[in-house]
Amino acid sequence: MLKKNSPTEIILEGTFDENTTCFFIVEKRHRKAFIKNLAYKLMRSGCRQFEFYGKYSEKWQDIFIDADIEINPLPDINTIALVLAWEDKADFWDSVEFNNRKRAHFFFDTMKALKMKAPDK
Repeated sequence: MLKKNSPTEIILEGTFDENTTCFFIVEKRHRKAFIKNLAYKLMRSGCRQFEFYGKYSEKWQDIFIDADIEINPLPDINTIALVLAWEDKADFWDSVEFNNRKRAHFFFDTMKALKMKAPDK
């Protein structure tokens, strides 16, 4: 669960580590500082895989990549983050379905995004 007490304070609840994939559906604008603080918090907790879908997915992807470079300027296979922005909703949901991590967390920034369903196959 993500709690936003202020524009920059972020509280994460749950288990976040290298066995966690974080999936985001992002449909509204957010401040760069908020996104970057969230990226730092998740990456420092050990998370290494982040996938985005929605109107602002590329913006989130770029900010998460920048945060990863700042945290791990000399990355190796054990520290580099996998950061993906999906343009196609079906591809995003396929990735969710085939997630091979032990844990997954989902982040939705609007009620509309929360109600977004995977396409019928």
